Amino acid sequence: MNPAPIDPRRDTVLVTLIEAVLNGQADEIQFSELDRRLQSDATARDIYATYVNLHCELQGRFAVAGNIVSMEAELEKELASSNPLPGPWHENGFERPRPFGSSMKRSAALAALAASVLIGLFFLHRLGSRDSSAQARLAHVRDQDGAVTIIGRTDRAARIGDVLRPGERLRTDETAGRAVLEYADGTRVEVHFDSVVQVPTDGEVRLRLMSGSIDVAAAPQPAGHPLIIATEHARSVVLGTRFRMYRNEAGTRLELQEGKVRIERQQEGRVVEAVDVEPGNTAIASAVAVPLEIFPLAEGRAQLRATLPLPGDGLALSPAGDRLAVNDNSKGLKLCRTDDFTVQSGYKRDPASSFGLTLTPDGQTVARLAVDHVLLWRPGESEVRKLPFPSRAARSRALSPDGRLVAMSPPEGIEVSAIDFATGALKRIAVLPAEAKAWSLAFSSTGQHLAAGFWNGTVQVYDLDAERITRPLPDDGQTGKPAFKLAHEFRLASIPTPMAISPDGTYLAAFSRVDGIVLINTATGERHELWPYAGAKIGCLKFTPDGRWLMAGSDDQTARLWSVADARSRWVIDAGHIPKGIAFVPEKRLLFTVGDSLKVWDLQSQLLLSDTK
Repeated sequence: MNPAPIDPRRDTVLVTLIEAVLNGQADEIQFSELDRRLQSDATARDIYATYVNLHCELQGRFAVAGNIVSMEAELEKELASSNPLPGPWHENGFERPRPFGSSMKRSAALAALAASVLIGLFFLHRLGSRDSSAQARLAHVRDQDGAVTIIGRTDRAARIGDVLRPGERLRTDETAGRAVLEYADGTRVEVHFDSVVQVPTDGEVRLRLMSGSIDVAAAPQPAGHPLIIATEHARSVVLGTRFRMYRNEAGTRLELQEGKVRIERQQEGRVVEAVDVEPGNTAIASAVAVPLEIFPLAEGRAQLRATLPLPGDGLALSPAGDRLAVNDNSKGLKLCRTDDFTVQSGYKRDPASSFGLTLTPDGQTVARLAVDHVLLWRPGESEVRKLPFPSRAARSRALSPDGRLVAMSPPEGIEVSAIDFATGALKRIAVLPAEAKAWSLAFSSTGQHLAAGFWNGTVQVYDLDAERITRPLPDDGQTGKPAFKLAHEFRLASIPTPMAISPDGTYLAAFSRVDGIVLINTATGERHELWPYAGAKIGCLKFTPDGRWLMAGSDDQTARLWSVADARSRWVIDAGHIPKGIAFVPEKRLLFTVGDSLKVWDLQSQLLLSDTK
């Protein structure tokens, strides 16, 4: 009994691997997978031999380089212009082969070549259509910022228009990398900072998130051919929707905004668990063997109320909540009202980088911290005061929300200085001992508490003496009573930056690339993990003046709010830009985010309604 003929069309994964190897496009993962298949599967070895022979015959016969499938057009063109052979394929006009040597060798070669060409044409017509379909499933780089690398057999810098081939990975830089991938059907995938995605070699999964996070806007998918995006924890089967996906060592998190997604967990190629996720919910597939978890993303809703052409890198709210200061390093300072959003006044740009922005308690002065000075501006006045201080090598700087204190971290310790508004000078009031420079500094709203975060994850919280907060140290540095004390110390898994302290010092919030956002009760040490890190960094983190809400702006273009009392997520807002500053006025139910513009959000929540009664 003759064995059944080998049909490579039935093993598209193997065909993809063989084509990648023959065309010089395979990476290490594909080489390893093909080697495994060839060592363990006799049928795979036969298919591989067929393709190698066909590849060699076609290249030797027509001297065509490149993809096997692309040779079909060249082959048909050559055959159409040559002398026909008799037989059923006469109408295709096969060219007679050139002499190979002796008559016997020539006959044998003719038979072999004819067989290869006939088989090749049969398969290549099928493979051609499959390849066209596969091309539609590949993504190209639509947009990018910063350092983005495509990793294959060799690494290369990604460029707009580059196509990700099966087996290739795209990696964004951890500090300044971002890319947008687009498919032929219009599906877009934004790859955030510090993330890696890969195009798998198997044709079912479209994209694999290997680390970090992505934002997906999926076009409607054909029936029976869903978009599948996977991690090692689970697969997301999509028919057309918008969602964010985060992956770290602990598991995979999916936040669904629109449409419906089915989350599947597989074992040995079988679906062992599947859950449909509805809009407004979060799904978590843990790295450990526990059931898929579904819960509401947030209870509150947000509606965009206004977009103002005020770009900025910093945002400060007056204590009364009636005015808002916006700073942009290229366009200067602006002050606008929070009731009708009109711009009241502005000041020309200060070219020095900004490290802090605030409105003083009386709401009459804007204070801005730069590298070597503090700028004081009274809205409506054309002149400003600059309070200089030595430009020293410091890892971080901070300005207290009440505008009275400045902290910086030179090597010898953390210097705290007071702003003397009467004389227009900065006066050093304390030097806090530290083993190294602090990577991040944060004041409470009144300046009575200061947190310092260090490279080894240590966070130290100091209580500053309120009675002596604005009194300078004597020249000899000797005092009868310390101006500060180390009140608390905590340890995180990585460098905390940024940080925030509640007005009364009861809560510390910190973000690190291992811990994500952590909320710590400084009195009890109790911790709540509010948001895990997975490729999207937190750029701004602060408490509201009443200490009841924690706000965060993320590089995944979201603004998030938690209630401090129960550590629950209350709002997740698709800001449409990276929030570089954030402010909340609960009485007016307004949230402000600033990035490439200033956006005003109307927040809705039963919790807010109960507060206003």
